[in-house]
Amino acid sequence: MVREKVTELVDDATSVVVAGDFNTVPFTKTIRFMNRHYDDALLGSGDYLTGTYRRVGGAILPRVDFIFHSTALSVVEARVIQERAGDHYPVYAELVFSAATR
Repeated sequence: MVREKVTELVDDATSVVVAGDFNTVPFTKTIRFMNRHYDDALLGSGDYLTGTYRRVGGAILPRVDFIFHSTALSVVEARVIQERAGDHYPVYAELVFSAATR
């Protein structure tokens, strides 16, 4: 059902943002699927591999929170805010309409 909805949104909408806790990490099947249809707001930022889930042991935290957007939008700024806000670090993205969609 989710795959169908993602495909439907790509086909029908110009500006789409899909964000949240995906409970999976970069390079998995789910994230590769999303990357085929949307852009990852953190791609190209210094925080692309920054962990967002704090409640695990070890030196490396997993990144499980994502902001995906359609190509009708461009990223002005995106980052992981490394301040406590529950068991996840918030992910922030400022998006604007791309020049082609104005």
